[in-house]
Amino acid sequence: MRSKKQTERQLLLMESSLAYPRGKEENSKKLKGRQKTEGETDTRDPGVSDLAFSELSSTVKFRFRKQDIDDNDIGNFLSGEAKALQFNHSNLWTCARMASARQGIRWEFVDKEPRLIFGDLVLKASNRKKILFSLRDRLKLLRGDSLLAKPDQGKVIE
Repeated sequence: MRSKKQTERQLLLMESSLAYPRGKEENSKKLKGRQKTEGETDTRDPGVSDLAFSELSSTVKFRFRKQDIDDNDIGNFLSGEAKALQFNHSNLWTCARMASARQGIRWEFVDKEPRLIFGDLVLKASNRKKILFSLRDRLKLLRGDSLLAKPDQGKVIE
C-alpha cells in the first residue's frame, strides 16, 4: 500500500505531465525523415534519375567497349555476371557492382527502370524505402539458417 507521501508525489507527477505534454503536438507537426531544403533534389526527380542512368550507361559502355547497350547489358554489369573488358575506370556504379556481386544481388532493367532480385525477393524502384530493410532482414535470416544447419550446433565442448 502506498504512503500518503508517495500518493502526493504521484499526483504531482501526473499534474506536471498534463501541464507540460511531452511533445506529442510537436511530433505530429514534424515531417518524417530528413528535411529537404529549397533547390535540393532526390532520386524521384526525373532530372536526377536521367543523369544517374546516363552515367551508368557511359560506365557500362566503357567497361564493355560497346557503343550500343541494352537493359540486359546494364543488368548483367551491375549483377557482376558479365565480364568487363576495361578495369581502369572506377565510380559509384563499379562499387555498386562489386557490392551486388558480393551479396548475391541481381539487377534487372525494364525500360530503364531497375529491379533488384535477391533470392525470391523482387524489389522495384517504387519500393525504395523497403530495399535496405528487406536486404538486411533477408541476410539476417540467411545467417541464422546457416548457423542452424551446422552439424555441431547446440553441442557443448567438455
